Amino acid sequence: MNSLRLIVASTAGALLLVACGGGDSSDADSPPDNPPTFSPVSNGGLTLSEAGVQVYGKSTSDQQPDRDPTTATGMQLSDPEQDNGSAEIRVTRDETGAMTAVTMILRNLGVSWDGTAERPPIVETFNQTPGRTVLAEDGQATSIPLPAATDLAFWDGATQANYANNRHFPADEAPTCPPWWGAGESCNLETFGITNGSPGTDWRVGGAIPDNVRAVRLHNDGDIDAPAVPFPGSKGYRALELWAYQYAAMGAWVAQETTLMLEWGAPPGEEHNVIRRGLVATGEVTPAGELPEAGIATYEDGFVYGWYAANETDEQIAFRGRATVSVDFGTNAVSVQVSELRNENDSELIGVAIDAEGSLGGDEAGRNAILVQIASNGMAGRLGARMFGPVDAGEGGTGPAEIGGTFRLGNGGASAMGSFIALRRAPR
Repeated sequence: MNSLRLIVASTAGALLLVACGGGDSSDADSPPDNPPTFSPVSNGGLTLSEAGVQVYGKSTSDQQPDRDPTTATGMQLSDPEQDNGSAEIRVTRDETGAMTAVTMILRNLGVSWDGTAERPPIVETFNQTPGRTVLAEDGQATSIPLPAATDLAFWDGATQANYANNRHFPADEAPTCPPWWGAGESCNLETFGITNGSPGTDWRVGGAIPDNVRAVRLHNDGDIDAPAVPFPGSKGYRALELWAYQYAAMGAWVAQETTLMLEWGAPPGEEHNVIRRGLVATGEVTPAGELPEAGIATYEDGFVYGWYAANETDEQIAFRGRATVSVDFGTNAVSVQVSELRNENDSELIGVAIDAEGSLGGDEAGRNAILVQIASNGMAGRLGARMFGPVDAGEGGTGPAEIGGTFRLGNGGASAMGSFIALRRAPR
C-alpha cells in the first residue's frame, strides 16, 4: 500500500507531499524528506504552498455576546492578518488506489481551553478502538493504549496534552445516553471509521465522479473527567470528507470544539462551542520544470465542493458544482470557470459563479502555481490552484494529468469557500 502524507499549512509552515511505500495505516507514517522549493504564499486568506492550497473559516456565534454556549452557528472567513491555522491530512491507499485510512492534524485554530494557551494539536485518526493517538517529534502519529484510570500521574487535571486525542469508546460498560440521544440508539460508539461516500460514474471509465470517503467522530477532548467521560461527544465532533482522482485530492474538514472551560481555569460562564471548517486541494504536484513550453491543456467536468453563507448568522449551505480550467503554456494564460454551484440538499442554484483570468507562476510561487483574483455576487476574493501528475499528450492536450485548487469569496457579510479537482479532458 502507498501512504500519502498531504500537508496543507497556512502562513506558519510549508506544504509537502511524500509518497512512502509500504505504509500499513495512518497511525504510522514517515515525516517529509523533501524540503519545499518555496515558502508558503499567503494571498488574501488563501495559502498556496509546495503541494497545494488551503482555505478555512470559523463560526460567528462565538463572537456574539448573547451566544448559545451549546451550539456554534454561522460562517465567516479566516482573517488573513490574524489567523494562522493549518490542516494536515495523511491518506493511505491500497493497491487499487482506494483510500483506506486517514489521519487529520489541525493546529492553531484559535481554540483555548483555559483562555490563555492554544489547545493541543488535534490528531484525529477516526480509529474505532479505545486508545490514545500521540504525535512524535519526527511527525509520526502512533496509537497507544490509554493509561489506567488509577494512573493519577497521567490523569493529573493539569497537563492539557493528556486530555487530547483520546478514544474512550466503546467502553466495557455502556454509558448512560444523554436525553437528546436518539431513542433505541447506542451511545457507546464514537465513530464508524472510514466509509465510502457518494457513488457515481467512475472517473476511471470516462465518468467525472472522484473516489470519495468520509468519516465522523464524536470526541471528548478537554473533558476533565477523563477517563470517566460521560458519553461520546461531550466536547464536540470532527468530520472529514475526501475526494480523489489518481494524482489530485481534495478534502473538506469540520471541527466543533469546546473552548474556555471553567475546569481549566477560564472565567465562569465563558465556556461555549466553536466550529472551524476548511478545504484543501493537494496531491502529486507536477515539477515546474516539466511543464510544456507551448500548447493548451483543458480540464473539464471538475468536481467542486464547498460552503456558502448569505450572511454571518444564517447557517452555511454545502454546495457542489463543476469546474473548467484552461492553461496556455505558451503565454502562461489561465482561465477558470466554477459553475452550477447547487445546494447539496435540494439542488437549488446558490447564485455564485466564477469566471476569471489569470496566469501561471510568479517569483514567489514558481510556474506551477495559479493565483487569480475573483468576484461573484457582490463578493471578492482569491482562487489558487496547482497541477498534478505526469505530463503527457492525449485528450485535452499536452500537460499535467490533473489540476486542483481552492477559493474564497466574501464581502464582510456573505461568504463562500470551496475546492475543486479536475481531469485533463477535451471540452464536451
